[in-house]
Amino acid sequence: MLGLDFINQTIALNPSPISDSIKNLDLSKIDFLILNEIEGQEISGEKSPNRILDHLLSNYSFLKIVLTLGTNGVIYKDNVQEHKQEAYNVKAKSTTAAGDTFLGYFLSMISQKHDVKFALTIASKAASLAVSRKGADY
Repeated sequence: MLGLDFINQTIALNPSPISDSIKNLDLSKIDFLILNEIEGQEISGEKSPNRILDHLLSNYSFLKIVLTLGTNGVIYKDNVQEHKQEAYNVKAKSTTAAGDTFLGYFLSMISQKHDVKFALTIASKAASLAVSRKGADY
């Protein structure tokens, strides 16, 4: 017999690659929106990270947004808190899997009930390690 565990599921969306169907998607069922600057610009029509975050939260006040900024780190923002995580300074050999690595580690930490700040730190460290090695494009 199936349980009702599906009722309390968390839904995370990483709109990559960005497309018109994703840009027009109703985000009202999404808990976490994890995107990079380009995807944020496409969805919000805004250029600066702060304006992207403000635009998204003004339309979807319940969202938990993780905006990755490449070498400028990452910003997390929801309707209660904001955290910034600096990028770790490493010599990049390949950035191919950086976003996927960050996403996987961040969601893993969140699913284990770690706080957002810790999740950002671990995910950023993992992504830094990923870019400092030969990636999927080798």
